[in-house]
Amino acid sequence: VTSVEKTEIVLVCLGSIYNEVKEASDKLKEKEIEADINNLRFIKPFDEDYFIQAMQKYSHIFIFEDGSKIGGVGEYIEALILKVDSLERRKRAVHVVAFPDVFLSEGTRDEILEDLNLSPSSIAEFVLWNIWWFLWASVYGKVFDVCFYANFFITCPFGLYKSDPKRS
Repeated sequence: VTSVEKTEIVLVCLGSIYNEVKEASDKLKEKEIEADINNLRFIKPFDEDYFIQAMQKYSHIFIFEDGSKIGGVGEYIEALILKVDSLERRKRAVHVVAFPDVFLSEGTRDEILEDLNLSPSSIAEFVLWNIWWFLWASVYGKVFDVCFYANFFITCPFGLYKSDPKRS
């Protein structure tokens, strides 16, 4: 993959975060980046075979959940994809963005999502940053775990949790 146009991106969402993911997808389209959306309407029973088949064409899988990251559905899906990829000797970038395991500030739903980088603009920035990092790595021929480095650097510019002292 050497250009954004050839990159296959999917935004997987579950819970009530669909509207934010859809708006982020629209923001990506403005930058000429196409991203499919897979809205998981049903979690139980989870059809692993169907889901794995549906994800086959994607090299970048972003999972957005308005629930806990630790022990959440996104974590389960990430492990499933990584297991399948290791069996197929395939490497894809898989990212899970969800609530951290901390007490959250009070506020409106929009304020909390903004704090947690789950607003439409934050989601679009996250996707853009990770796509940029992946493309940079492929252009320079680096063979390393893009997921690790992208997740490490994403912590720096955007932060995991932006606490607003005005609402504490």
